[in-house]
Amino acid sequence: MFDNTSRYHGLPIATWTDERGYAHRWVRLRVTTPPTSTTPYRVQQNERFDLLSNRAYGEPTQWWRIPDANIGVATGLAQDLLAEPGATIALGLPVRPEVTPQ
Repeated sequence: MFDNTSRYHGLPIATWTDERGYAHRWVRLRVTTPPTSTTPYRVQQNERFDLLSNRAYGEPTQWWRIPDANIGVATGLAQDLLAEPGATIALGLPVRPEVTPQ
């Protein structure tokens, strides 16, 4: 149902069939766990999840890996992770060699 790079890949699918026989399908709750290995990254001015994800992982759609790597660090919205230039966040490994720890 989902591409193998999706954050929803491999999650259980639930189905409910209504009285007309139409099946309603949805993805069960995704429980987020931080990656086992991370590297520090210093947030740059005007950082965006999609651009950072493209540099770090070679794919802008992998942006969700950044908030996942910072569970317990972020207390507000995910975009708050990138709000303060100079702040250090974690990037889940592996990252591309161009993205060096700072």
